[in-house]
Amino acid sequence: MGIFRSFLQPTEKRAAYSDLLSALSLGQRSAAGVSVSEEGSLTSTAVWACVKVLAESIAQLPLITYRRVDNGGKTRATDHPVYGLLKDSPNPELTSFEFRSTIAAHVATWGNGFAEIVWGKRGYPEALWPLLPGKMENIERRNGTLFYTYRLPDNSTKILSGQQVLHVRGLSGNGLWGYSPVRQAMQAVGLSLALEEYGARFFGNGARPGGVLSHPGRLSDEAQKRLKASFNEAHEGLANSHRLKILEEGMSYTAIGIPPEEAQFLQARQFQIAEIARIYRVPLHMVGDLSRSTNNNIEHQSLEFVQYTLMPWLTNFEQAYQRDLLSPRDRMSLDIEHLVDGLLRGDNKSRNEALAIQRQNGVITVNEWRAIENMNPVEGGDTRIEPLNMAAVGTNMARMSTPQTETRQMERRADVEEMVRTRLGLAGSQVSLLVDIAERVTRRETSDVGRAVAKYLRRGSDVAGFLEWAKEFYNGHREFIGRNFSPAFEAISLLVLQSVSGELQRDITDAEREAIRDFVTEYVNTLGLRWTLSSEGQLIELSEQTEAAVLADVVDERLASWDETQPEKVGRREATRAVNAFALAAYGAYQISKLIWRTSGKESCPYCDSLNGKVVGIDAPFVEAGDWKPDGAEAPMLIRRNVFHPPCHDGCDCQILAGG
Repeated sequence: MGIFRSFLQPTEKRAAYSDLLSALSLGQRSAAGVSVSEEGSLTSTAVWACVKVLAESIAQLPLITYRRVDNGGKTRATDHPVYGLLKDSPNPELTSFEFRSTIAAHVATWGNGFAEIVWGKRGYPEALWPLLPGKMENIERRNGTLFYTYRLPDNSTKILSGQQVLHVRGLSGNGLWGYSPVRQAMQAVGLSLALEEYGARFFGNGARPGGVLSHPGRLSDEAQKRLKASFNEAHEGLANSHRLKILEEGMSYTAIGIPPEEAQFLQARQFQIAEIARIYRVPLHMVGDLSRSTNNNIEHQSLEFVQYTLMPWLTNFEQAYQRDLLSPRDRMSLDIEHLVDGLLRGDNKSRNEALAIQRQNGVITVNEWRAIENMNPVEGGDTRIEPLNMAAVGTNMARMSTPQTETRQMERRADVEEMVRTRLGLAGSQVSLLVDIAERVTRRETSDVGRAVAKYLRRGSDVAGFLEWAKEFYNGHREFIGRNFSPAFEAISLLVLQSVSGELQRDITDAEREAIRDFVTEYVNTLGLRWTLSSEGQLIELSEQTEAAVLADVVDERLASWDETQPEKVGRREATRAVNAFALAAYGAYQISKLIWRTSGKESCPYCDSLNGKVVGIDAPFVEAGDWKPDGAEAPMLIRRNVFHPPCHDGCDCQILAGG
């Protein structure tokens, strides 16, 4: 045990490498008679499932580097080298998912995850390369600096300073080495391995216990050997189970041993699954055991998994990344965080309804709501609202001192201004979410089109083949767009419906819900159609206007432009468009006959100013298709289709309200 005792003695040299390899690779022998090691433990299905669930759950979450801003919010630090290193690719050979799942799996088995940090000339990390925990021989502190001794494949050692190593520790006893969960739970893991081996051997022997062959006469030693070999050859193994055996010369067979059902073999295996899941704090349904799960409790178990299992792991990883990859100066303004909002929104409908009720009753502001959603604050988002039929004590008496007509006019102006701010805040709160979705859709699009460029244009100059591929791709991509945007738009539509019902002081019935749900389906289909027609149209136009020899380079430039600008552009445009489109559908469901166009109160353009206060019938456009040049505008704007709601141009953040 001396080699393991040295884990708690950081200033002493570890045992010889051969001893370490023997102890860690071959493992310790458990009381069940099975050797247990970190790598060997993964042959247990329960351990494998738990480690895989933890590693993949951590690695699937976007890992974002943020820069804090003065108003208390934060923005993505895309210009910092660590941002791309953690979010996209830590080195030329591994994706972020592959790297982070590897490190997490090491921590889950060895209790330590290591990676070598390659520093660039500017003082920022350029690459991260995973290190095998079993090859890390020693960690010691000299003059306040950590040094790591790592065994290389040629059996030589390499000394790395603490600045060269990213080290994620699990639960630790000395702050240098994390405890190995497998070693700490050696008996439980050993029993699980023993049960699996017993079951395999049991069925390998034909699922029959041992027995005794009896002969009425006396057999020589040689005859006994031949009889035993003959019987085993005919009946051992799964393929020979249940075969008929004819016994001659008065022989008889008597089975001995305890049947596995009487030894509670299956119950023991099931208990060990729960035992190992308990070690990693993983819900049983996530490792394939549904015996205690129902449709009602799985969702809540999943939320508990995020809150009580994943969150400590994520916090540990985030703080290790900040400590090892950021300079002390950068740590004063940068944070590294996982985006876990998607996992926490297990019951998205209930979550959004609860937040909307709090917003409408003045419990939270738009900016407080945005903070919950991991979004930045917006201007005017700190105002609290309340239903129109509620007022502070004494407010009604104060109103009585003002002429009734004037009071109503003042209230109406205040209500309209507040509703515009509310809708504007609602639209702004969705920008970040929609940008992320647009980024995912764009990344998939440019990646697939880029591969097609390499296949059709660079290798064979097959322009016709490329355009035929594009036509087929965009037919499928339309469905991909809808599948990604639908959940977000459904949530936004519910918030808008609640906003409209509050504005009109009406209840929400199943009829309104059904109407806006149908409208969302049409809206998503339209978005997918607009997106794919635009992209495919651009590719067709480029192919018609560009020589075949340089078409591949031109298309690649366009794809790079999409990657850079399209997600932000789509996210901001769709936030305003969706909120107003869903408001239009909600007003229609409530049979409102007229709509009014309102600017946001910010500095607006002549086009929007010309529409401010304009009232139209709910089925009439605010602006008809064609050249549009209102007073004060320097040039006409081409309107390709009738405008029934904002935005009328990119950057427009106007809103529509009920006009009567």
